[in-house]
Amino acid sequence: MANEVSPGEWLLQFKGHENAFARACSVLGFQYSPTAENEAAPQPHFHLMLGVTEDAGLAKELYHTAAELGHAAAQHNLGVCYEYGEGAEKDLAQAVVWYRKAADQGNAAAQYNLGACFEEGEGVEEDLAQAVMWYLPAADQGHAHAQYYLGRYYELCNGVKKNLALAREWYGKSAAQGNEDAQSALDRLNVAVNAVAAATAAAEAAPMKKTAAELTQMRVAKEKLEKDIAAAKLTQQQQQPAVVGGSGDGGAA
Repeated sequence: MANEVSPGEWLLQFKGHENAFARACSVLGFQYSPTAENEAAPQPHFHLMLGVTEDAGLAKELYHTAAELGHAAAQHNLGVCYEYGEGAEKDLAQAVVWYRKAADQGNAAAQYNLGACFEEGEGVEEDLAQAVMWYLPAADQGHAHAQYYLGRYYELCNGVKKNLALAREWYGKSAAQGNEDAQSALDRLNVAVNAVAAATAAAEAAPMKKTAAELTQMRVAKEKLEKDIAAAKLTQQQQQPAVVGGSGDGGAA
C-alpha cells in the first residue's frame, strides 16, 4: 500500500475514476476496518488518508454506501462485515446476499466466500454443487484457497465426479502460490497415484505372463498332436496289405 496522504490529496486521487465516490467510500472503509485482513484490499495505487483510526461501524457504513452504488469490492467487504459481525449484527443470510452481488460481478474473493457458504450451509442451504460452481470462477482467477478446495472436491468426490488428475492440477496451482495445505495434499496424492500406477502395471503384466505360458503349452500340445497324427498315418500305411498282380478271365479260346 502507498504512503498516507492528507485528506485533500487523498480525495484528488479519485478524480477521473469511474464511480469515483463509490471507490472513495470503499477505500476509506477498508482503512477504517479492524478486519481488513479478511477483506478485499484496494488497488495498490490508492493512497491511505492520514489520521484515520479503526472504526468497524463507520467502515460498515462506508462499505454499504459504496455497495449500494454497485462497487463489487465494497459489496464483498460488506458481506465480510455481516459474516463476522464487525460493525453490524452478525447476519449470515445478509452476508450471502452481498457476496452474491459481488460474485455476479466477477469478484474472486466474493465467489470464493459464496462457495464456502454453500459448502458449510452458512446463510444458505448446504449445496456442494453450488459450492463448486462458485469456487471454479474464483480458482480460474487465481484465488489460491478456491484452487485448494477444488482440488479437495475432485479428490474426495464432493459435488463433482472424482478426478485425481484435476485434483492434482488444482492442488499444484494453489501450492505454486504458497498454500502449504495444497502442497501437503499434492505430495500425499502424488504418492498415492504413483502407488496405484505401480499396482495397475503389475496387475496388467500378470495376465500377459500367464497368457504367454498358456501359448507355450498350446504350441507344445499342437506339435505333439501333429507328431501323433503323422505316426498314426505311418502305422496305417505299414499295416495295409500289398496288392500283388492282377485279376482277369483266362477262358480258352
